[in-house]
Formats: sequence, structure tokens, C-alpha cells
Amino acid sequence: LGLGSIGILVIAFISFRQRGREYLQVQFRYGSKDYKISALLDTGNLLKDPLSGCPVLIVSADIAQKMTGLSVSQLKTPLDSIGLLPGLRLIPYNTVGQAGLFFLGLYISNLKVGGWQGNGIIALSPELFGSAESYQALTGGYV
Repeated sequence: LGLGSIGILVIAFISFRQRGREYLQVQFRYGSKDYKISALLDTGNLLKDPLSGCPVLIVSADIAQKMTGLSVSQLKTPLDSIGLLPGLRLIPYNTVGQAGLFFLGLYISNLKVGGWQGNGIIALSPELFGSAESYQALTGGYV
């Protein structure tokens, strides 16, 4: 590789790292709409769908609402909201100090996360995150 090529690679690498964080571009289609968002690589996110074994991408509430039309209160009550849209599933997860929690999730074919492409699950978070950091999702298991 020439010095010019190395310089371009370094600039591209730095552009997706800010303040020690790595961001990945995400693309998928849900319904008739294409989405292009940015995901923060969260190495602690090892969430997988128990049915398919697919890795899980967690999207912020604003993206979840745009995708599905569900309200934040519906996203916060996944056991009550599971039947509101076809294809919704429950994705179990735990946090420090809390076990037995669920996200609503959707199976997505042809999901692209960074250099990875395949079938995956999108978990619909009821929380807003990343807006100040310019990311709309959290990923871990795709890379």
C-alpha cells in the first residue's frame, strides 16, 4: 500500500471513532422503508435471540417509534404490546441488578451492521439514547 492509501484508511478509521468509541453504519429495511442509522459498538452487548440464535441490535426509542408507530408506553410494556404488530417477539435480557426483562423485537432479513450482513433481530428500546453522541443503536454481537 502506498502512503496515500494508508492515509485514507487512517482517516476513515478515525472518522468512525470519536472519544474512544467505535461507531458502525447500519442499514436495513422494515416494511416499505429503508433505514440508515449509526450504532455504537458495545462490546458488553452479547444479546442473542433465544429462538433463532441471531445477534440483537438495540435501537433507540425514536427509531423504534418511527419503524413501528408504537408509543413509548407500549415499548415499555412488551408483555402487553406483543400482539399489536405482526412479527413482534419478546427478547429477554438482564441488566446489573435486574433480571427477567424483555424488549420487543423484530426479525430483519438482510441487516447490515458495519462489515457484517445477514439475518438479525432488532430490539425496540423504550429509552432514548445516543442523540447527543450521534448514534441511534447499540450493537455488539454483529462484529
